[in-house]
Amino acid sequence: MASRKFLRGTAAFLVIASMSVPSSASFAADFATAVQTVLMGQKDGPITELDDAKKTEMVACVTEVLADAPAAARRYVEEAEGFDQTEDRFGELVMANQAEYKQKITSECGEIAL
Repeated sequence: MASRKFLRGTAAFLVIASMSVPSSASFAADFATAVQTVLMGQKDGPITELDDAKKTEMVACVTEVLADAPAAARRYVEEAEGFDQTEDRFGELVMANQAEYKQKITSECGEIAL
């Protein structure tokens, strides 16, 4: 029940925020929003099998892990102009430096998916 309220509140916030942003602006308001949008927007893969609470936990964990990424890399993801570009740039960040962040995410967040 609480997760539904959270998701509704988040959805309402995103709708309102998107209405106040010019169309030439980036797709996500900030890096955490970009991570949430990409992970919650997945149509297949392991994250789609998680319940809402686990997805929320995974988003928080991945956001925390990627907080160590260079500011320019995070800004690159933030400044994408749509879901597809945000998803692509997020993937580039995760796979950069011989998949450094993918390994950290797996190590620090992998147990959430169990």
